[in-house]
Amino acid sequence: KIIGPDTSECGTYDAPVEEMQRYLRAVTGKLEHFQLSQKVDGTEISVNGWFNGSTFLHPFDCTVEEKRFLAGNLGPRTGCESNLVWMCQTPDLPDCTVVPIQSLLAREGYVGPIDLNSLITKDGNPLGLEWTARLGFDAVQAWAHLFDNSLGEQLAAFASGELTKWEVSDQLAVTLRVSMPPYPLWEPRVAQKFKGLPLDPRWLTDTTLTVDDVMLGPDGPQ
Repeated sequence: KIIGPDTSECGTYDAPVEEMQRYLRAVTGKLEHFQLSQKVDGTEISVNGWFNGSTFLHPFDCTVEEKRFLAGNLGPRTGCESNLVWMCQTPDLPDCTVVPIQSLLAREGYVGPIDLNSLITKDGNPLGLEWTARLGFDAVQAWAHLFDNSLGEQLAAFASGELTKWEVSDQLAVTLRVSMPPYPLWEPRVAQKFKGLPLDPRWLTDTTLTVDDVMLGPDGPQ
């Protein structure tokens, strides 16, 4: 990972130590601090559960996310290009990922979603990558499509401590970003270039589309 004051977040580059040093000198003109991470083969899967303060609600949901712009893991990193979300039919993945911290969550009085993104190796063991105590983009849009019109009522019941189980489809849900600005967009100089660009107004009328980072201007969405 390359981390510095002039970077939006970080960049990644796979290389031996000596090659990494040469790369950093070529890119930055000096040798920055860097961290080497173990490279492991596996399938990256996020497992998420909703905790009500004392226990998890069933079922848990899982997400497989593609980060690169093109199929086949090609193209620039976009942060989140597509998601596949489904509800766990067996306890295997939850039991070896998020469930082990149930007593910690209860002790802290935590209420809400908690997700562990892991690499699942070929022998079925998870190698944890990232904990997230929130709904993830764009998995939340796919997750919501697994519910009928009762999602709002179920969320309200969860917030009041009355929900005991999610009433949800056992089908698959998919999101796909069809427009992607350069990532990460929160870098102010980059974001300013895109502010105010007009968008097709049909984006606001198609119920299968979720529009993010959009404002209404005098001539329509921007």
